[in-house]
Formats: sequence, structure tokens, C-alpha cells
Amino acid sequence: MLPFVVRRLLVSVPSMLGILFITFFLMHLVPGNPLERALEEQGGTPQARARLMREYRLDRPWYARFAGYCAGLARGDLGSTMVGGLPIAPEIASRLPNTFLLALVSIFLASVLGVTTGTIAAARPGSFVDHGCRAVAVFGLSTPVFWFGLMLMYLFALELRWLPATSDTPSLALNLILPSIALCLRPRHSSSG
Repeated sequence: MLPFVVRRLLVSVPSMLGILFITFFLMHLVPGNPLERALEEQGGTPQARARLMREYRLDRPWYARFAGYCAGLARGDLGSTMVGGLPIAPEIASRLPNTFLLALVSIFLASVLGVTTGTIAAARPGSFVDHGCRAVAVFGLSTPVFWFGLMLMYLFALELRWLPATSDTPSLALNLILPSIALCLRPRHSSSG
């Protein structure tokens, strides 16, 4: 068992470095410039530009910025926002409880839906009900979560106005309905081997 774990850990190192590299460059390819927005808040003077360039290491070559990025992640330092200068790690940590709750509700709904439709389909193999359950399963597997989530928002939040489209309402239960339904229809598979 130990050689298997060690081998998997060694294989994951290049994968993690690749993900870090892609993430780093995608952040720099996004349209718009957060530095310009931060400069607007500070008056946009050349001194403010130079200070922000130095503070966010934008005056260094890309490989030095990437090394600093990896070193910061290794220390648990996710940096700070360019607008406002707030640390990013506490911002993410403040959202973890709601993310965890959403994951639990989605897993529960997926389990109930899967067991129910599987039992119904198994009770009448080859019937209209069996084929209907298969069609629903194929639809759930083939539909991207983001698209299904947008369609749920459009129908139930914008058109029918039954549920909130954002988490502005004080009711946690109402805020969980649409995202948990969107997530429960798309199971996550982990690869092994």
C-alpha cells in the first residue's frame, strides 16, 4: 500500500505544477486590468502606479512572479486583492461553511434521487418507467452543471419568481434550492489506477 501511495504522490507533483502554471497564466490573460481599477482608487498618479507594480511584483519577469506565486501558495499566502488590498485567504475561509453545506445538501439530494429512480427502474425493467429513468439519467450526465444552473435560475428566479437568483434573501433554505438541484444532477466521478 505504501509504494502505491508514494507513487501517486510523486505523479501528482507534476500535475499540481502544471495546474499552478496554467492558473498563473490564465490570471494574466483575463481581459481587463485590475491594476487600472486599483489606480483609480488611489488617484492614478505615476507614483501610485510604480508602488502597485512593485507591491504586486508586476515589475518582475514572469518566471520570478511565478516562483513568488508558488512560494506564497506553499506558505498558505494567497495574496491580497488589488482593489481594497484585503487578504484573500480569510475571504475564501468565510465562504467555506456555506460551500460545505451546499455540498452536503447536493450529495443528499443526489443519493435520494439516484436510489429512488434506480429502485423504480429496477422494479419494472424494460418498461416505459425504466426508459424514462434512463433518459433522465442520461440528461443529467450530459448536461453541464453551469448551463443547467443558468436554466434553473432563468425559469424559477427570473420568469416564475418563485426562488431567489442570488443569496440576497435571509432564508438559507431558499438560497440552497437552485444550486443544490443543479449540482445533484451531475455526479462526480473519481478516476483510479
